[in-house]
Amino acid sequence: MNKYLFRTLSWLLFVPFVAACVSETDFQPTGEGGRLCLSFDNIVTAVTRTTPAGLGKPLAADFHISVVNESGRALYDGPFRTGESDTKMSLTVPVGEYTVTAEYGDNRLMGYDTPYYTGTSKAEVSKDETVEAQINCKVGNALVSANFGKDEEETKRFDRYFSDYGLYVSIDNYSMGITGDAPRLSIYVRAGSHVTLSFRGHLTDGTPFSQPLPNETTDGKNIFPDVLNAGDHAIVTLTMPAPENDLTVNISKVEMEELTLDETIPLAWLPKPRVTAMHRYDEKSELAGTDLTFNNAYPGLTWRAVITNAEDETVRDLTDTGALTSAYTSSAEWPYLPEGEYKAVYYIVSDDGQGGTKETKINEDTFSVPAPELALTLGGYTAHTKWEEGDVDAANACERLTVYEPSVYANISE
Repeated sequence: MNKYLFRTLSWLLFVPFVAACVSETDFQPTGEGGRLCLSFDNIVTAVTRTTPAGLGKPLAADFHISVVNESGRALYDGPFRTGESDTKMSLTVPVGEYTVTAEYGDNRLMGYDTPYYTGTSKAEVSKDETVEAQINCKVGNALVSANFGKDEEETKRFDRYFSDYGLYVSIDNYSMGITGDAPRLSIYVRAGSHVTLSFRGHLTDGTPFSQPLPNETTDGKNIFPDVLNAGDHAIVTLTMPAPENDLTVNISKVEMEELTLDETIPLAWLPKPRVTAMHRYDEKSELAGTDLTFNNAYPGLTWRAVITNAEDETVRDLTDTGALTSAYTSSAEWPYLPEGEYKAVYYIVSDDGQGGTKETKINEDTFSVPAPELALTLGGYTAHTKWEEGDVDAANACERLTVYEPSVYANISE
């Protein structure tokens, strides 16, 4: 399975239904007409499985609906309106042909964690008939991701020569960057936009560095497409050969993942969970443990996070629906997580159809745990300390300038 694209979840937003539509709007046409019915089937389950957390937990009312007739007049342009049912809506409209459009999210020019979904369907309404509109919503914008270096050694080379750096995506006079300290962040781009790329940063001595990245090779072949279409995911790998006389950054390759826009939304388009690590102290100001909190990245789903340290030992294993919070609760967990880098692997937990559950790996990431506030106290005794305690015999038994039973105590709770 491609590490950038997971085609595991179905998103069929509008489906035909048998029951009559409810929640008719207050629009009443003049003359002969019929009913145009829209339906979200199991919206909370179907949609939340594939909607990024940045958009919040979706409900039917979060979708914007427009109904336009053949002459271009909008008979309805507003939110999905609910009544007796949270997933169904109907309009009484004149006889004719209509274009129904559903949108979720803002179709921004560029943005972080701003995917946009849209779907369109045609419907013809006859006199005194009820017509159901079926719409498959799909990704409506494009995505740009970056790799700094084609291998670990080359990535370290970027870090050696630059104090900060990034791949910058520009449309007209507006640009956003994927920086070396946050390489997993991706940029969403409005479909049909003309995109240019550049590499910018500062050398380790503070000198600004900027280099445009051409879209074509010297023989006229495209490296990066001039225009990104809906569903395109461009993964740009930058390379930096060992410099001799000057620094040069080039595009090593561009992988184009074209999303199939039938019924699937890839989890690679979802923002990764944000992790907050916080050390906890007791009433004696002793370090009592380290709490981890993962935001609700996959609304409506049961998911699991397995956290390992640099030695690949599992230090936390969390499963829940919603946000994941890990405090020290048993001797099976590591109460205190030292400063350093940790790895988190995420899984979706679902029904296996046989009365059990199955887990599907969807993402992984690394995060840092900060240093705690530690206080160290030296222990042991000498001839002088025994003499100060009034134990003359013990003082006389000690060698001069010798520390007995030396120890170091840290403010870590038992």
